Amino acid sequence: MSITSPIPVLRGSGDSVLQSDGDALLLRRADEEARIPLAAIGRVRAEGRAVEVVLVAADGAEAAVHRVDGVSGAAATVFAEAVNRTLPERAEGAALFDGSALVTVRTLSDSEEPGRGLSQRDLKRLVIGLFLALLLASVANGVFGGSVGIAVLVFLSGSVGAAITLFGIGGLWVQFERWRLPRYGITVIARKHPEQYRTYIYTDTDGVARTLYGRSEEPEIEVAYHPRNPRNAVVRLSPGKLVFDSLFSLAILLFGLAVDTGTAIMAVGNFLGEYTDF
Repeated sequence: MSITSPIPVLRGSGDSVLQSDGDALLLRRADEEARIPLAAIGRVRAEGRAVEVVLVAADGAEAAVHRVDGVSGAAATVFAEAVNRTLPERAEGAALFDGSALVTVRTLSDSEEPGRGLSQRDLKRLVIGLFLALLLASVANGVFGGSVGIAVLVFLSGSVGAAITLFGIGGLWVQFERWRLPRYGITVIARKHPEQYRTYIYTDTDGVARTLYGRSEEPEIEVAYHPRNPRNAVVRLSPGKLVFDSLFSLAILLFGLAVDTGTAIMAVGNFLGEYTDF
C-alpha cells in the first residue's frame, strides 16, 4: 500500500495562505479568496521562499501567475512537487485555453480601494467607539445621576438604538450603490453557481471570475460593478424594488434615531434631575 504525503499549507507574507482543497487550490489573502481548479493550473514553481501557481494559457498568450511570497522554502518545494503530481494529464496536441477563466474570486472583507465606503476595519473602530461612549455615558449617569437602574437602561437602550441606526445607514449605503453602479459602473450577466446556494459568478473586464450573493432563484441576473474595483458589485434591481428597499432602510434609520433620541433624553433627564431635586 502506497502512502501519499499530505500537501502542506503555505503561509506567506501579508497573512496570505495557499492550500490544497480537493480538486483545487485556495489562495486566501486579507480581503479575498481565489479558488484555482487544478484543471486551470499548468504547473507550480517553487523559487526560494516564494511559490508561483502558473495557469494554463492559450498558444502565444502570456500565462497568468498567482504568487505567494514569504513562505517556508522547504515547504514550498514539497508543496510544488506534490501539487504538480496531482495535476490532470493533458493529451498531446490538445488545444490549450485560458486557465484564468476557471478561477473564481470571493471577497472576504470590505476593501479600501476606490469605490468603496467604510472598510471593515473602519466599521469595527466605529462600533468599538460607540460601545465605549455608551459605557462611559452609562457609568457617568449611574455615578452622577444617582440611579444605577437608569444607567443600565441607558446602556441597553443606547446599544439597541446604535445597532439599529448603523443597520439603517448600511442599508441606505447599499441602496445608493445599487442606484449608482448600474449608471456609472459596468453591468454584466452573472450565472448561478453550480454548488453554492444563491451565489452567482460574474467575470470582470480583466477576465477574473468573481462571486456575489444574490437573493434570487433565477439562473442569470444582472450585476453592476465599479470599473476600478470589480469586487465592489451589486445586483441590479428594478426601480420599484430599489425604491421599496430604500424606504425600508430609511424607516429603520429613523426608528434607530428615535431610540437614540429617547435614550439621550432619559440620560440627560436623570442626570439633571439629581441636581435640580432639592
